[in-house]
Amino acid sequence: MFIGLLFIILRITVPMPEIAMFAGNMLMLASLLSLPILLASAQRSGGQTSGERLLNGFVQETRGEQIGYRSFHPYARAALLTRCTDGKQVIEWKTAEIPSNSGAEFATFAWMAGHSSGTSGADATFRLAINGTEWFRFMTVKDRRVRQWALNGKDGAQLSFDSRSEDTVNDLFGYMFLKVPVRDFPKGQPLTISVVGDSANRRDWYMTFRHQLKDSITIQTQPALMRTSSGQKQLVDVLIEYSQLSGSVDIAVPGQKPFKAKLGLGFNRVPFSVAAVKERRQIDLTVAVSGQAAKKETTTVEPVAYKEFWLLPHSHNDIGYSDLQADVTKKQLKNLRDAMQLCRKTASYPKGAQFKWNTEILWAVDSFLATSSKKERDEFIALVKKGCIGLNGLYTNELTGLCRPEELLRLTDFARTLTKTYGVQIKDAMITDIPGYTWATVPALVQGGIRYLSSGPNYVPTMPDQGDRVGRFNRAWGDKPFYWVSPSGQEKLLLWVAGKGYSWFHAWIAGQAGQNTASHFFDYLRELDKKEYPYDMVQLRYTIVADNGPTDPKLPDFVKSWNEQYDSPKLIIATAGQMFEEFERRWANKIPSHGGDITPYWEDGALSTLRELGIVRRASERLVQAEALECINNAEEPDGESYDDAWKNVLLFDEHTWGAHNSVSEPESPFAVSQWQVKQRFALDAGEQSERLLSAALSSLTGGNAVDVINTSSWSRTDLVVLHPGERRAGDSVVDALGAPVPSQRLSAGGLAFLAKDVPPLGARRYFVRPGGAAATGSVKVTETGLENGLIAVALDHETGAIRSLKAPARVELADTSMLRGLNQYCYVPGRDPGAVQMNRVKEVEVKERGPLVGTLRIISEAPGCKSLVQEITLIADLMKVEIVNILDKSMVREKESVHFAFPMNVPDGAFRLDGGWGIMRPMIDQLPGSCMDFLST
Repeated sequence: MFIGLLFIILRITVPMPEIAMFAGNMLMLASLLSLPILLASAQRSGGQTSGERLLNGFVQETRGEQIGYRSFHPYARAALLTRCTDGKQVIEWKTAEIPSNSGAEFATFAWMAGHSSGTSGADATFRLAINGTEWFRFMTVKDRRVRQWALNGKDGAQLSFDSRSEDTVNDLFGYMFLKVPVRDFPKGQPLTISVVGDSANRRDWYMTFRHQLKDSITIQTQPALMRTSSGQKQLVDVLIEYSQLSGSVDIAVPGQKPFKAKLGLGFNRVPFSVAAVKERRQIDLTVAVSGQAAKKETTTVEPVAYKEFWLLPHSHNDIGYSDLQADVTKKQLKNLRDAMQLCRKTASYPKGAQFKWNTEILWAVDSFLATSSKKERDEFIALVKKGCIGLNGLYTNELTGLCRPEELLRLTDFARTLTKTYGVQIKDAMITDIPGYTWATVPALVQGGIRYLSSGPNYVPTMPDQGDRVGRFNRAWGDKPFYWVSPSGQEKLLLWVAGKGYSWFHAWIAGQAGQNTASHFFDYLRELDKKEYPYDMVQLRYTIVADNGPTDPKLPDFVKSWNEQYDSPKLIIATAGQMFEEFERRWANKIPSHGGDITPYWEDGALSTLRELGIVRRASERLVQAEALECINNAEEPDGESYDDAWKNVLLFDEHTWGAHNSVSEPESPFAVSQWQVKQRFALDAGEQSERLLSAALSSLTGGNAVDVINTSSWSRTDLVVLHPGERRAGDSVVDALGAPVPSQRLSAGGLAFLAKDVPPLGARRYFVRPGGAAATGSVKVTETGLENGLIAVALDHETGAIRSLKAPARVELADTSMLRGLNQYCYVPGRDPGAVQMNRVKEVEVKERGPLVGTLRIISEAPGCKSLVQEITLIADLMKVEIVNILDKSMVREKESVHFAFPMNVPDGAFRLDGGWGIMRPMIDQLPGSCMDFLST
């Protein structure tokens, strides 16, 4: 996040306020209160002197938004956050008590704080109150940073700030100091401090870290081997938290010369080294911190197991969400060009430190190759073939649970195009942010030439599940590479889920390389050791700043310097393919295998745009039908470019970004609306393209009164065919190729329906429409309370329109009405409490189709959450199926809500199987650990 230059402008009653200068910037300071004050120039450490004793400025939060966030102090990872939204987002906390025996004129409190600067939308004002009374007001200025400042108030009070770090987006973090006159506050009691951002409808922010100043000593042996002229050494850190501005520490280690180090406020790291050990060894040492009694400490030094961190630099491609899609394109094209330059620049660096880049997906590569010069394309492909740039095989980061079977195969279409065009081999893929993937993903990717899949899931370490809506996915599979076996058992894919996700190096978690990185690496190695991680290679996704972030030109030098200092852990910059091939070479015989669905978690979000989702799913099916038709009809080779363009639009709609970052909080904002217009366009274009291609594929079929029914499936089909009302033929009579009558029926909407029986797989049957009436044959009977066709009997609930009874030939009751009214029961849940479920109420039931071939009941209801609800239940003669169509005219509701259609089945000893397209999955049986258990999607 953020902290920046403070530009504080306040009402002034003094005749001539002073102007204080800090860090080359002019800062005007004055009291917000209409009281005479004297302004003094701010000084480092917030105007404090080493003789003042600090009191804890944060002891306990009392109200306000809490957030997990990285700071310059490794133990301070949570904060209270206020923004300049509506002027009501107050954060409040209590300090330590003013000592009862204090004889000082002033008491000075200190706490860790931060504020936006580089990420500010504009100048931002915050108000600080003590015990309910406003004492200070300060303003941050967009894009400018004052690292030390002081603001004087009444009776000698002072608020000051001392920056200790600046993150990658130019926000500042440091210590806030508050000096107050003791006479104005009761001794023996804490202060209650509050800060609130003004009402500005912006996200500019200030945070107070929920961390107390304290004095502590921790001895920590690090899992690292240092390279020295006298041989390998092991690193030991003396970690000291110090609650005052300055001090010192004396450390004595047997066999070494005693040494002294200076201490500052907060966290201090004092390192020393010992000879590397082959077996466990204890070390005694004495630590004396100024102002405290000397302490004898004992630590155990363990042998260090060799490890390698394989860093995979990339940028997470969010095609929307944080940026408009056109801006994302510009950022990712710049990343490719910057990566090429860094590859050239570091070509002479030692192995492992040379820059590498992973494209993550191929969407931006597609645009780059289409728009770049021949010279640039040639250089790019040359760098790919040299192993400097890794092409990762998926076109987008896809929600696999939304994909139709063919769509999964199309994810690697462009990878195969690159192989054919440029001779580059693409064997690995990356998928980022998304928790969970359908089992059908395995055969689809393997058939597309992919052997390895790197997963970098959403990662938020302060959340209970270590990510946003990730369930148990991260905990189940992080740092546990395995061969993922397909439903058939004939394919396998090496899947490796990065334990730290893709965002560990973002500004708000660990920060990019060089920002306390050693501490983060060592902590991670201890985590792996605790989990008994068996491998010497560790995957680390390396993305910086945020989603759609840039390349890091400092990374190669950091890795080079690190490897000169440490023998373990060794850092290696690599492509995903290089990492996988080396990992498999070393460990193939010890990698476990698992088969099953890792049911994904995020697909339900697509239901917020149900209309467009339906358009894309129908487009996907049309494209399959059109291509099959062209092959069956022995037409010329299909127009590959047109199909490719249509499939890309399908993929881009099912890509994982759904709405802008503010779609929930500000759904009508221009940014959110503009993003949705682009996303929606993918769906609309896919629909239009698929209709044109299907029409073209059908254009060569026989016209007139002949009707060719083509089965594009690989099994024989019997089903209903409906001729569109616009296709008026000679009459309502239908016969087959031998002239035998075929059951038919003119429908209420004007279409002509007939039953096509036993159409061969990938084949056709020809029918003719002749003058005369429809063949009045069929077994469908319809009343206002139900339908039957001799095979199935359906009865409706008169209050809700649900199917209260569904009986098969053996007259077995399949509907369970013990909890709900029946099958296809409409359920509306306002908010998050399922106990508040509401149902529809039937207004009218009408017979839409009376049989004997087709029977349909139409139920019209009043439904909460909808302007209207229309349900249609259809039976067809001789077919063992019930067709259900639910049509909702949804009301616009901005609060949390959900709509469900419930199907409580009564199937004793029944088995549930889900057809995923490229295999069958049995829920609860074929679901691997970490799967979503809330819903299924296919």
